[in-house]
Amino acid sequence: MGRITGLYEKKLRIVKELEKLIGVDSARKASLDSHSKRVPRPCGLTIHTGVGCDYACAYCYIYDMGFPGRIKPYPLKPLEMVYAIALNPYILPEMSFLAYGSVTEPFHPTTRNLAVEYIEEVSRWLKPPSQVSTKSFIDENLAKQLKNAEPNISILLSIATLDKGKELEPRAPDPVKRLEGASIAIRNGLNVALFVRPIIPSVTDREGKKI
Repeated sequence: MGRITGLYEKKLRIVKELEKLIGVDSARKASLDSHSKRVPRPCGLTIHTGVGCDYACAYCYIYDMGFPGRIKPYPLKPLEMVYAIALNPYILPEMSFLAYGSVTEPFHPTTRNLAVEYIEEVSRWLKPPSQVSTKSFIDENLAKQLKNAEPNISILLSIATLDKGKELEPRAPDPVKRLEGASIAIRNGLNVALFVRPIIPSVTDREGKKI
């Protein structure tokens, strides 16, 4: 219990310090945001870098949830996001898992810079074990930015098909291009895992070995 108590005390110190930095209005705004109260999923608390997605993947669940077919950057500034997460009663610094990429594509050009800023500030203040799921191409610049922002972040590269990408993921980067991006990320010292999901009957199961 000693470590848990210590981390909780650290959490309270972080909250107080951030309140001074961001001011009353930003603190109120962040305290009302869902990140400050949402119960984490098994993969951790999902961090939204934006809302919606225009990749138009045929199997995507966010459209059924009412999210739009275009990306809008999340309205919290980086330190406001950190503050919201720090307020969450289910979250402890250095211990609670965080997962970027849930209702949007975090490295879409519209939200890419904001996503990196979120990752950097959250890591600096809370030092959580974290992961990010993506279908984007990770170029040299993005790989370097991520390595500087959070050297130990786990990158989950999503691929469900190699042969039917144009049919099932019409606006997402080509799956082979994503794999090229994975190699760039690995060369830059990042941890990358192949995230084979979703398993689409008669597609992913047949392509499994090829993927």
